[in-house]
Amino acid sequence: MTKRKYKVPHTLVILFSMVVLAQILTYLVPAGSFDRVETETGRMQVVPGSFHLTPDTPMVSPPQA
Repeated sequence: MTKRKYKVPHTLVILFSMVVLAQILTYLVPAGSFDRVETETGRMQVVPGSFHLTPDTPMVSPPQA
């Protein structure tokens, strides 16, 4: 039997890393929205090319010590 060279990190480490990555991305990805119109079937559809920036208001703040 051979030993594995790579050990999978603990589940909580993976989840914590994903939360930290999401927090960092709130500062890097620009905030914006698309215009939408209602179709004949009643569904809302995005208008192509209608993206516009909105004021930056990150919902996540860094932890305070």
